[in-house]
Amino acid sequence: MKINYIVKIILLIIASCLPVYAAAKNIILMIGDGMGTPYLSALRYYQATSTSSNTTTIFDSMGVGMIRTNPVGKFKVTDSAAGGTALATGEKTENGRIGISANMQPLESVLKVAKKNGLKTGVVVTSSITDATPASFLTTNSSRKNQNEIAYSYIQQIMDNQPAFDVLLGGGQEYFEKNSLMKTELKPNKHFHYATVFTELNIKDHRPEIGVFSEKGLPFAVDNREPSLSAMTSYALQKLQNKDGFFLLVESSQIDWCGHMNDIVCAVNEMKDFAKTVELVKQFVNNHSDSLLVITADHSTGGLTIGSERGKYWNPSVIDKIHASGEKISKALISSNNNPKNWLKYSDLPLNKQQWAEVERYKKRNDQLKLRRYLNHLISLTTNTGWTTESHTGEDVPVFAYGDHATMFHGFYDNTEIGIRLKKIIMADNIN
Repeated sequence: MKINYIVKIILLIIASCLPVYAAAKNIILMIGDGMGTPYLSALRYYQATSTSSNTTTIFDSMGVGMIRTNPVGKFKVTDSAAGGTALATGEKTENGRIGISANMQPLESVLKVAKKNGLKTGVVVTSSITDATPASFLTTNSSRKNQNEIAYSYIQQIMDNQPAFDVLLGGGQEYFEKNSLMKTELKPNKHFHYATVFTELNIKDHRPEIGVFSEKGLPFAVDNREPSLSAMTSYALQKLQNKDGFFLLVESSQIDWCGHMNDIVCAVNEMKDFAKTVELVKQFVNNHSDSLLVITADHSTGGLTIGSERGKYWNPSVIDKIHASGEKISKALISSNNNPKNWLKYSDLPLNKQQWAEVERYKKRNDQLKLRRYLNHLISLTTNTGWTTESHTGEDVPVFAYGDHATMFHGFYDNTEIGIRLKKIIMADNIN
């Protein structure tokens, strides 16, 4: 009897030394795909064009740490599949893999843990919903390239009565409607609601809801994206609210795409759009004290620098003089018989004789890719923006947290800790 009493005392002492977590009712994880720290600086400099000095951004007051982003493999730079898998599951993997470990074992994402623990779950992205980051939270696959299989796995989850999500919004119609694996699954049925127009969503429909509003990714923010990231996020927040709480992933997917194209106008507009959505979610947390917001990136893209070898300055005032992405402008110029008129439709910047000659040269070759690169390069010269690559870079990226349990995300640590710590919060009732 005395031994049992001593054992109980020892166990109580050990328990008192362990960290205690209490479940946050609602968790929103926001990922700026490709959003390294220079993108945050670009947003601040840009916002300062309308004030007398550098200004703060919505992110500044919430900064709590940094994370390492490397995947499995010495000196490797991560892709979005390995980066997304690390954030989603708390375990590193090799580039290209979706929710599968380096030794090819399926991993459980924080979203699936949330679902198992009775939370509603949702995903909102501006890419295809089958792209690497959302897929890492929703399913498993040996390759991010298998987007038809990934789309089918979402439907299969529903048909097996084990959906990982309650609402799933973004682009990607192609991977559903032209998918030979689907057969008849997309026909109207009692199991889920499938919508291709934002206004067709039904907040009162309690079935799993899939909204895909473009063939692949949604348009860029600077190209007048509809629906906007904030509109989709607002809908998801309303759809998911319930007495037991929810987990919502929101990804600003195309910061990364603009970085790949070295398109500073596109990138800053994506950052503006993401910041607007962060403001919306932060206000939700203010109104729901039992909620947690965590914001981070999977990696940085493009090797963006504010300033270049041309001097110690950056000129963001140029950004508002360009009214479309380099991709959209180059397509318009290639297909147009009146280049000056089309250029002025999208830009308030004049081109000189030599620059027009270059435009005409690419047009004659019908080389839209090189024309896009050339136009983006001109804008980078005018703004004094630097780029080192059209690929990803390996630097550490920031972490922001706000609300219930935000202090759990303070510090410098590995990207896997995001998934690990979110799982601990969700499973708090099971571990205390």
